[in-house]
Amino acid sequence: MRREARSGGPGRAGTSLWALLTPLGLFAIALAVRALPYPTVFTPDRIVFFGMDAYYHMRRVLHTLHQLQEHHRLPFALSFDPYINFPQGAKPIWPPLFDSAVALVAWPFYAAGGEPAAEAVSMWIPPVLGAATVAALYFTARRFFGHATATLAGLVLCFLSGHYWYSQLGFVDHHAAVALVSTLLLASAMCLLAALSQPEEPHAHRTPALATGVSLALALLLWPGSLLHVGLVEAALVVFLLSRSKHRDAVRGAASFALLHGLALAIILPFSATASWPQWGDYSPTVLSRFQPWLFGVLTLHATGCWFLWRRSGSVSRAKRMTQAAGLAVLLLLASVVLLPDLLEGATDAWQWLAKRESFQASVAESSPLFRLNGAFSGRIAEGRLSYFIYLLPFALGAMAIGARSRSDRPALWFLVAWTLGLLAVTLVQRRFFNSLSVALALSLAVSVAWIAEHLAARVRSRRLRAAVFVTVALGLLAIAMTPVWQSYQLPAENLARARQGRPPLPRRAGPDLLGLLETAEWMRHNTPVTSGYFGVFGVFGNLETQGSEGAPNPPEYGILAHSGHGHVIEYAARRPTLSDNFGDDIGIENFEQVQRYFSGSTEAESLRIADELRARYVLLTKSNPAIPANARAMARRLALDDGSGLSRHRLVFESSTLGRGASARAHKVFEIVPGAEVVGRAAAGARVDVRLELRTNRNRKVVYRASSRASPAGRYALRLPYATDRSEPAGASCCTAATSAYRLKVGGQSARVEISEAQVQSGDPIPGPDFDSR
Repeated sequence: MRREARSGGPGRAGTSLWALLTPLGLFAIALAVRALPYPTVFTPDRIVFFGMDAYYHMRRVLHTLHQLQEHHRLPFALSFDPYINFPQGAKPIWPPLFDSAVALVAWPFYAAGGEPAAEAVSMWIPPVLGAATVAALYFTARRFFGHATATLAGLVLCFLSGHYWYSQLGFVDHHAAVALVSTLLLASAMCLLAALSQPEEPHAHRTPALATGVSLALALLLWPGSLLHVGLVEAALVVFLLSRSKHRDAVRGAASFALLHGLALAIILPFSATASWPQWGDYSPTVLSRFQPWLFGVLTLHATGCWFLWRRSGSVSRAKRMTQAAGLAVLLLLASVVLLPDLLEGATDAWQWLAKRESFQASVAESSPLFRLNGAFSGRIAEGRLSYFIYLLPFALGAMAIGARSRSDRPALWFLVAWTLGLLAVTLVQRRFFNSLSVALALSLAVSVAWIAEHLAARVRSRRLRAAVFVTVALGLLAIAMTPVWQSYQLPAENLARARQGRPPLPRRAGPDLLGLLETAEWMRHNTPVTSGYFGVFGVFGNLETQGSEGAPNPPEYGILAHSGHGHVIEYAARRPTLSDNFGDDIGIENFEQVQRYFSGSTEAESLRIADELRARYVLLTKSNPAIPANARAMARRLALDDGSGLSRHRLVFESSTLGRGASARAHKVFEIVPGAEVVGRAAAGARVDVRLELRTNRNRKVVYRASSRASPAGRYALRLPYATDRSEPAGASCCTAATSAYRLKVGGQSARVEISEAQVQSGDPIPGPDFDSR
């Protein structure tokens, strides 16, 4: 592999005009591709975000915008939220940078047009970040491989599904920014290593060193999982520093590394120096904690110590420098463990997260292995997101490493190889990393294709024909490699065609029940009692002892009990607190497990103990959720499939439309937990008392509620009933489930009618029922 930077590949493509127009063109193409889902995002009824996490990101964005407008507070994202892990509340596990940045971008639009305008502009931020990543890759590739390879790399990333997925329109998630910042980190680190490899330019390393320090800090302020990217850079810097044969190069490298780590420490310290987590260790790498400033602080001290030792001692052999560096590292680590024993606990947290030994992470789809689908080995995800080239990537990297041996900037290229291999290794374990791997894979694919195309074109004598051969071969090879990727664009293309025909779009496959869930959440927002403190500012851990005092927000009054995967939508669209949400047990393992116990409870009393303890007033679940237990008596099954018939304190109040696609379509049901009116009367000892009530749901579906009880030996019966018979809807209304008859109680051949008011249902007080002949 030879360097193309001077020639820019075949032809005169390396001119300044092409260098300007090409990245602009790639940016425009990438933006257009990521805007393809427009019909499913900007629908006539609402803006539909892509992915459940986007709804909580927008929760934090709107909270920040509200604080800016109402209280002129600094744009820092919500740090403690009483609307998650209700009633205790919790700290969101995401760092503040992404949501604060989105809020700043959306602020002028919010000030002019309110929440709809803020939502609309926020939807476009991921595509812009994705397009910017394509442009950043172009400049990086052009610096080391020339214009032709850079253009091919940018073109691949425009369409590579693994990157498109996280940066498409409506996917308001930090992962789009993570790909951009990790690309900038890769570029700055490569430039730094290349500059340090040029002894004739002693000061060329300062700018890339500063850029690397900034990128390191930004990466961890976006996502704690970026510690992987940081670790790859740190490993490369250490290897480079210890492999220097010339003493002065090692001293210069140590000074540069001290500078960049000191800058990273200065940036991240204000956000995490005092961070404390009730569910994580104070030095846990899985969240933005005291671990990150400790890491950069130790690295700064180590680099500074090496620079000081080596500079004072004159010329020192490489072996002695390695010994000194290792000894200083051991000393700093031992001192850290002695002074900060919580570091070991943090290491355990990180390993559990990466190895998925923690129960919730193991159930998250993006935490699944790359080549595993539905519990079996499959290449569908790998090929569809990363192209056929995923199978050739290790061989291409090997060829790149061998070809770099003759180049003066080989440390930079070897780092690129190591970076790509590292991302490939973790992507095999957790597919979420194909977002960052996509960038490196696109570059590796472009380098490989350009090398093949250039060698074939070199056999052609005509300059113009040679360029034509290069382009034809390169595009042909890319089209073949990308064959399985095009499937990702079939649905967006079909929906664009449907939009031109005036037909509604087909829902996207991810989250097939999302539209029904949104419909349900919006019903909750308008038909359930408003809860307090949605835009309030609470203390680090809620400061529960001061809430409600003068100037402090009141906490929410009740919560919604739902499966974890529905939580973020409820918190944003319904504006109601949830007991458990998409954060799973990362924010509260007790609530996470209690919710699971509620749905699997074999008796209503068992589940009600949990609901009452956690102050849940409404229950939301999916009719066809595969998680419904097979046990016929399980609470989830009785609610979802039996409409709560026979339950004394759960009443069906709403059911959504079935808005998903095909067999995966799901309908949602909402139940209200009420005290229930207790009907008491007389009947023969041991006699069975049956009750029947006809209902009509908001979907005009007829439901029959049935319950039964037995009279005591003393000849008394008691029935706790959840529905009111005076809670009827006006003609044509479709708000809630309502009774269409009175209760009919039956004992043997005798029957009687009973009317119950809503006030009696809510009070839970006993009311007299009919006395049946005891003869």
